[in-house]
Amino acid sequence: MGMVIELNRDASNWSEVTNIVNYGNTFVSPDGKRFRLIRHKKAHYDENGNYKSGAQATVTIELDGKEQTFTTPKLKDLLHIQKEKKNKNSDGNASRHQPPISKFKNQYPKRPIESSYEYLRFDEKVQHYFKHRNIIVAAKTKPFLLLAGISGTGKSRIVRELARACWDESTPEYEAQKPTNFEMIQVKPNWHDSTELMGYVSRVSGKSVYIIGDFLRFITKAWENLEVPHFLCLDEMNLAPVEQYFAEFLSVIESRKSNGNGTVITDPILKKSTEDWYRVLTAELTGENEALRNQFLEEGITIPQNLIVVGTVNMDETTFSFSRKVLDRAMTIEMNEVDLYAGLQNKYERIGKLTGDMLIGTAVEGVDVYADNEEVCNKVLTYLQAVNDVLDRTPFKIAYRTRNEFLLYVVNNLPYTTDENGNEFSEDETIAIALDEITSMKILSRIEGDDTKVKSSLLKGLIDTIEEQLLALTGEEKKIESVSIAKLKEMQEKNARVETKEEGTVENGNIAVIDFKGYVDGEAFQGGEGNDYSLEIGSKTFIDTFEEQLVGAKVNDKVEVNVTFPENYGKEELNGKPAKFEVTIKEIKVKDMMETENFFTLYRSGFSNFLSTDR
Repeated sequence: MGMVIELNRDASNWSEVTNIVNYGNTFVSPDGKRFRLIRHKKAHYDENGNYKSGAQATVTIELDGKEQTFTTPKLKDLLHIQKEKKNKNSDGNASRHQPPISKFKNQYPKRPIESSYEYLRFDEKVQHYFKHRNIIVAAKTKPFLLLAGISGTGKSRIVRELARACWDESTPEYEAQKPTNFEMIQVKPNWHDSTELMGYVSRVSGKSVYIIGDFLRFITKAWENLEVPHFLCLDEMNLAPVEQYFAEFLSVIESRKSNGNGTVITDPILKKSTEDWYRVLTAELTGENEALRNQFLEEGITIPQNLIVVGTVNMDETTFSFSRKVLDRAMTIEMNEVDLYAGLQNKYERIGKLTGDMLIGTAVEGVDVYADNEEVCNKVLTYLQAVNDVLDRTPFKIAYRTRNEFLLYVVNNLPYTTDENGNEFSEDETIAIALDEITSMKILSRIEGDDTKVKSSLLKGLIDTIEEQLLALTGEEKKIESVSIAKLKEMQEKNARVETKEEGTVENGNIAVIDFKGYVDGEAFQGGEGNDYSLEIGSKTFIDTFEEQLVGAKVNDKVEVNVTFPENYGKEELNGKPAKFEVTIKEIKVKDMMETENFFTLYRSGFSNFLSTDR
């Protein structure tokens, strides 16, 4: 999270007001009020950095959901800002970051911070968005998202709901089926160029006329209201080759750069022209908005920073594969979880009010966030270096674009320190969660389509490295449930070849094909019998130490297994009861993690799986 500064009435050095403007800070007062700095107009200070009498500073903060502006004397009378207590790095240099919130309470035991600490911990504004945090933060990091998953999981719906959430619930826009900041375009299988989206110059009549595409009209709409995020949803985006019909956008999205005054600019997606058709086009698009028309005439039509493009992707055999060019430029999020109770109580999904600063990112490259978040960024770089060591000499190695997106995604996640249940994360836990998510988005999305062709050693190396790096941040006690590790293990399973073990005994990791029959109090019980059951040893599929007791057995061995059912097993007649199983080992199978060809041989020959890398 951003630096948190306690406000009190003891300090008097107003030079701190100048310093904090650079951090995107949250303020917390002793009575539990939470503030967010919006604007600051600098006052004059003497050579020692102290507030100069007679000069005036103004500070605009968000208080109880409303903007309030204070001049220096008035704000000084209300609250004073304590000078930041800097930590020391191992090299002796002062850190620019306050300790995590979990340490805040202990660091200032004599100050009246209890109420502010609790208020921050249960901040509904941040907590409310945790469910959709990964999508919100991904959009702020890179406004080009791919939502991938099986058909019918609500990928298109969530884009519409995010657009609706940008409006107050009392407004007609929120209740509208299609709010003005949302556009749905259904991709057609016959799209092989950008004319359907962008439009084209027609000369059929002998006069050059530009036929305007829906995408171009929506770009203009976004330019007309820069304060509101605008969502373009390309539904079933991979029904046609993306790099063909969306080529201009894929190029322009990489031209994004911060101009230094809080806005992001791009190269034009449609270059200006001196021909009459361009003048007529800009007039038709902008109507009475003369300022915007002049902008288009002078600069061409560029992508506004409040435009978020989201492609929905159904993973099946009817769709085209994604090239590395597309995957490298997008943030890929899987949506395969289904809540069958969702949408039954409310017409719309209650996301909460989304503001522009939550969705619109003004930082584009790593350099834009590194100076103010050096300690956090260095932890990200340590993680990336470890992962890159595993990916060395493969086509999946992390380069500068991905590095920048990692840094931005982690930094953008820092304010989200509580989950939907109010459980608080430390800063390092927040970093670990974000690293795990973007690993899945940016690295595994490229590997996943080739998971049957990669070496098992690579998958194992990634699992071990990611687990080690995440544990270094969280510790064993706060170990997170890793999405990326789970996905890598799925790849391992797909990559495995199962063969019969002709000789030897049952070992951990083997699959034992067994017949079994269970007894409680000497009587066979219902559901305690099975034939030709394939049990993976070590999977914890069966209760207690059942699987461990089969280790060392041979084919045709009869093994007596003694276990105790859990107290909460779910059947009253079995809860907490000791049981005996008679088990016969009928076959032993072993998983052979296939080693494949050299990566570069595969890369040159071309991949043809769903997420192909040769296009």
